[in-house]
Amino acid sequence: MTPGRTDLQRRERLRSDALPLIQARPKKVEWWAVRVTIRRALGKRPLDIENTLKPILDAFCARQVRRDKSRYPAAGLYEDDSIDHVRVIQVEGHRGPSDETQIQILACVA
Repeated sequence: MTPGRTDLQRRERLRSDALPLIQARPKKVEWWAVRVTIRRALGKRPLDIENTLKPILDAFCARQVRRDKSRYPAAGLYEDDSIDHVRVIQVEGHRGPSDETQIQILACVA
């Protein structure tokens, strides 16, 4: 793999980038939803959209955060990325002027 491009490095970069934006974890979360919007620059090679999803889901999975011995333990929002915790996943892709990935993680509270 290319240096800086391992799954662990990707997860840690996502956590680092997201940490300033993560608000306090709500109490009594029933389940979570994840929405990912990917823009890929015109003229760049095709991107398999499904390959982008797993590192994102794992980056905010508390079990994976612990397994990674992450420097960002507060990034673990949901305990596991199973259907018992994450019930909705939406991924969409567009071509545009530049590369951009937007991640939204939403909690359904009791």
